[in-house]
Amino acid sequence: GVKRMMSSGAVPMRNDARRRAPLLREPNQKRKPGTLRNAIPIWRHRKTPYAATYYVGVRGLSKRAIRLFKQAGGRSAENPDDPFYWRFVELGTSKMRARPFLRQAFESRKAETVHQALAEGRKFIAQVARRFKRTRKT
Repeated sequence: GVKRMMSSGAVPMRNDARRRAPLLREPNQKRKPGTLRNAIPIWRHRKTPYAATYYVGVRGLSKRAIRLFKQAGGRSAENPDDPFYWRFVELGTSKMRARPFLRQAFESRKAETVHQALAEGRKFIAQVARRFKRTRKT
């Protein structure tokens, strides 16, 4: 129940981060439009002392995907599916101003995230209570 509660709570934040993620302004052979937007998932941290820890953020390519691209003759910097550049967009560089999308999504949706998680938790508790009542009657 806690896992379902936490993951459903992260959905509004993920959706807002995807909506705010910038698209390419100019066509580029090394980048595809929507790469950054499509690389924003919700994932669970499995090795944690807490019942459930979920993250919303940009997920890079797997080591296998990078290896396959390199074996096909490409260089890592030219992989159009790799969203490695999200840090530069989010935090900016000395030559480019920051265009934050993750921080803004967090700040604007943190209250909604808590309410969504609590609603899912209440729903789960009601479900368990109904199941418990059924087993007690027999």
